[in-house]
Amino acid sequence: MKNLLSACILLLLSITENGVSQGLTLDNEKAEIYLETGYFTPAKKSFRKNYDQALFISKINIPLSAGIGFRYFMTENACLHLSVKRINSILESNEDVTLAVMPVAVGVQYYLLRNFFGSKNSGLYFGSDIGFYWARFSADLIQTSEFDPTPIGLIKEARNYYGIGVAVRAGLDHMLSHSLLLGLSLSYDSNHLGRIEEGGVGNLGGLLVTGKFALRF
Repeated sequence: MKNLLSACILLLLSITENGVSQGLTLDNEKAEIYLETGYFTPAKKSFRKNYDQALFISKINIPLSAGIGFRYFMTENACLHLSVKRINSILESNEDVTLAVMPVAVGVQYYLLRNFFGSKNSGLYFGSDIGFYWARFSADLIQTSEFDPTPIGLIKEARNYYGIGVAVRAGLDHMLSHSLLLGLSLSYDSNHLGRIEEGGVGNLGGLLVTGKFALRF
C-alpha cells in the first residue's frame, strides 16, 4: 500500500512538472479580456428556497448570470485577475421583487497543469479572489386608494447592501486560435453583507458554474 501511494505521488509530481514546464500557446500573450455567463446555486437554504435565478438584466426566467473580466500574466503560469459580475434572482411568490448581486473581485490565478488530457492548447488553473459586493433588492408596488382597490400608480422601492467576500475557483482553458480562447470554471464564494439581526442579509454567496469566451492580446 505504501509503495502504491509513493508511486502515485511520484506520477502526479511528474505530470505536474511536465505540464507546467512546457510552454504552450496559452501564454503567447500577456493580457486577456473575457465575457462569461453562468448558473448560480446559493449556499443559503432560504435563498435557494425563495428565489429563482433570472436573466442578468431582466425578470425573464432564464438562469444566466453575466460577467466581464481581465487577466494579466505576470509569469508564464501566474496572472492577476479582475472581474465584475451580475447575478439576478426573482422572488418565487412575487416576480415584482428582484435581487441582484454584483461582486467586483480581484485575485490571482495559477496554471497548475498544462497539456491537459494531452492537448497542447489546454490548461487547468486554480485561483482565489477577494471582492466588494453590492446586493440590491428591488420591488414594484401597486398603489391604490384607501377605499378602492383599483390601481392608481406604481411605486418602485429599492434597498442596497454592501460588504466583502472571498472566492476560490478552478477552471479549464482551451485556445481556439492564437488569440481566441474558451473556458469553463467552477467557483465558490462566501460574503458578508451585514448581520441579519442588525438589518443586513448575511451571506449571499454560493456555487457558480461559468463558461467564457476570451481574447488574448
